[in-house]
Amino acid sequence: MTEVIEIARREIIKVVVGATVGTTLEWYDFVIATFAASLAWPYTHLPPGNPATAVAASIAAFGVIYFARPIGAFIFGHFGDKMGRKNVMVWTLVIMGLGTLGISLTPDYASIGIWAIILITLFRLIQGFGLGGEWGGAATWVSEFYASRSKWRALPTSLIQSTNAAGFALGSLTFSLLLNTMSRAYFLSFGWRIAFYIGFIIAIIGAIIRWRLLESPLFVKALQKKEILKLPAVTVLKERLGRVLLLALAWNYAVSVVIIILFTYATTFIPRVGLPAVVGTIGLLIYGSIAVIVCVFGGYLADIIGRKWTMFISALSATALSYSFFILILTKDILLIYLSYAIFSIAIFIGAGVVPAFLTENFETKYRYSGSGLSYQIGSILTGIGTVGLLPFIITTIGNVVNAWPYVALLGMGFGIISTITIPLLKETKGTELR
Repeated sequence: MTEVIEIARREIIKVVVGATVGTTLEWYDFVIATFAASLAWPYTHLPPGNPATAVAASIAAFGVIYFARPIGAFIFGHFGDKMGRKNVMVWTLVIMGLGTLGISLTPDYASIGIWAIILITLFRLIQGFGLGGEWGGAATWVSEFYASRSKWRALPTSLIQSTNAAGFALGSLTFSLLLNTMSRAYFLSFGWRIAFYIGFIIAIIGAIIRWRLLESPLFVKALQKKEILKLPAVTVLKERLGRVLLLALAWNYAVSVVIIILFTYATTFIPRVGLPAVVGTIGLLIYGSIAVIVCVFGGYLADIIGRKWTMFISALSATALSYSFFILILTKDILLIYLSYAIFSIAIFIGAGVVPAFLTENFETKYRYSGSGLSYQIGSILTGIGTVGLLPFIITTIGNVVNAWPYVALLGMGFGIISTITIPLLKETKGTELR
């Protein structure tokens, strides 16, 4: 039985807020990069000529982040399990902020030629490195403050994913305002950069907030008992590699289906079927706003019926919706399009709210940061393959962004099926004590 560690509720609330600042920024940066890759970079940072090729190259520059994230998870997980959760998480925000600032300051193709997209790609890699250490640290930090509150751990930790949704909404709102308050010429020349300036400011404020918070009580206890491992990230891969890989596959649908279909492809697809680009940004604003509430409900549901069942229902629903989403867009009925975003949000985030509790409960304190972070970010390699490799391949092979949608839908369904098969193979962790 885990020793009960009494901590004032106000201190726990502060840690939850400090941890979720970073996860909010993570998805805010993700959303604004999605819109920039679809609506700005093909016209500003790539050579003119072939529109389909420009979109594919821009998507690839956007998606390289997924290959840097597992590296960040390994390195920051190592130091987070050796030096403490709080200190390392200050640095993840600083690095994310520097990558965001770099993107905002990168000159366009007319100024520096091909170096424009090369620099964007480089700064996206820097962002990805910081992001890689962000989620595992946040989930671990919060869950360890609820070590003795196992009955309801999924509910409070669902706030980690709920603020992801808040980041969706904030990023979508920012781009919606930019698109609606300035001319297209000004938006392309400078307007899109404003969103990245805001992200940099949030990162610095968040780092300052985190610096003033408490360290995880379970980590402090492990430090006092000299239970800190020499190479925690290496050790967890030696001892729990199978579990890391299964968890990565199990939760991956919640990001791959959404990123490939809703964020990356649909943002480009919508204006090319004759609808205003702002329809996509408002759709994602609706998606993110609903997800904030649904995510917390998913955490509550997981504390009632279990982690596995909640995620399984979510993965199955997301798989089924991957095709019908495009059918509703092609009706060009705005209300039906927004409804499709709302339904997708409910399906995904009921399961996504479970992920912080489920992943952290699968590992011991000695390598929880490393194990949960690697499980989360290794899954992102699949997302990267889908976004950087398969999606651009589909678009360029078909030669037309609009006509590629049936194949993109099948790609999303494939990721959903993988998770639906994998989730039942894992052990239920509802009610377990962290140790």
